[in-house]
Amino acid sequence: MKILFTIAYLDGYHGSVIHVLEWAKYFIGGGQNKVVVATIFSIKEIQDLFRSFGIHVQTVTEPQILASEYDIVFSYHFPTIGLLLNRGLKCKKLILGSLSSYEPLESFSSYWKNASILLAMSEETRQSQSSKFNIPIADIYVIENLVPDEFFNHEHKISIRGPQKIAVVSNHIPAEVKALGSYWKDTIKIDFIGQGGDRIQLVTPDLLCQYDLVITIGKTVQYALALGIPVFEYDRFGGNGYICLENVDKERKYNFSGRPTNRKLSLDELSCEIIAGYSKAAEEAEQLKEYCRNNFLLSSRLGNLLVKLKSSQDYQQICSNSFNEVGYLSFCNWTSALKGQCFEFLDTVNKLNQKLQANEKIINQLNQKLNSDERIIKQLNSKFQPLIKNGADYQRCMKFLVLINFLRKIKHKLISISRRIKRFCTELLTPPEADCNYCSEK
Repeated sequence: MKILFTIAYLDGYHGSVIHVLEWAKYFIGGGQNKVVVATIFSIKEIQDLFRSFGIHVQTVTEPQILASEYDIVFSYHFPTIGLLLNRGLKCKKLILGSLSSYEPLESFSSYWKNASILLAMSEETRQSQSSKFNIPIADIYVIENLVPDEFFNHEHKISIRGPQKIAVVSNHIPAEVKALGSYWKDTIKIDFIGQGGDRIQLVTPDLLCQYDLVITIGKTVQYALALGIPVFEYDRFGGNGYICLENVDKERKYNFSGRPTNRKLSLDELSCEIIAGYSKAAEEAEQLKEYCRNNFLLSSRLGNLLVKLKSSQDYQQICSNSFNEVGYLSFCNWTSALKGQCFEFLDTVNKLNQKLQANEKIINQLNQKLNSDERIIKQLNSKFQPLIKNGADYQRCMKFLVLINFLRKIKHKLISISRRIKRFCTELLTPPEADCNYCSEK
């Protein structure tokens, strides 16, 4: 089979990127299928990741994409598929997917009736899209974040007494969660994985198996449950705390996002709740693992989807007049250029940050020098005062006085330079307020 995925951006380790990667890997199978991913913008690191699994990556404007007729097209982010269909893309089955209940790019296209299947990431997304576009609720099929089979093949023993090592997996770490690192520095090891954390990387079974507890939302919740690791649901929307047998059905309807309650906790409240509820969560870990296998196993759920797809209608060709090619093309070109500029800017900021870290060392050296000079001044003062009391000759006293004043001027000059460097560092590392924010739901 020839299979095409469309996605707006392959620009990092976030929800939509990992979703497409895992589904594309499944359809590659043993190499009998050809899988292509068409995108508006991609970075080399993510391109290389996809290509390492035999997945072809192309931009939506490349004519090669239109050279083949595809058996199945999975489309996310409506401008991408709109442009391709208008340019003559041919396919037998068209699946339109939505990965978020609130992100504009996750909206279904106006020609949703012509698609073979409509997919929603969660029940919340299903209800939202049905309401927005007057789509019968029965026409939208829910497939939540799925877990690759490899996650269920790992045996992992967690601490029963209490968490010894915790992973916070997030691209938007709340301040109160970030503060846990220093709050528990002498008792619990905590690592922050994702943007704004200690490192950014692909979340794998081997990574998560290093921890007794995972604090996260979205896709990583299912990952941890599949490994038998307790999960504390909390992030930028707040959260409901530990995922347990009592709340798992409700939370999955909202993609384990924390949005049902939007419950925010203080640092002390967060710490107390994590420690107090850990034992019960650890006791239910094996049952939740089985729940996860029954509901989110990727091979099983995608196998069921293919069965459903066989009985669905073929894609109904749409007249080219139904599309606004100028609008779609302008959007793709504009956002591609904008994304490129953003990554160039981030690269520049990273280089500046390296220089600032070097300057921080210089600042520390200057401060040490100032402290040393202060000691010298005090020593000179202690010698100078007895000279005055003993009536020593005037010229000798004046030489000491000039020297002391000179050292004090040097001290104040160094302090001024140190403060300017710190202020410059702070201004560079403070991000500007963004006019808009697109971050795929995990």
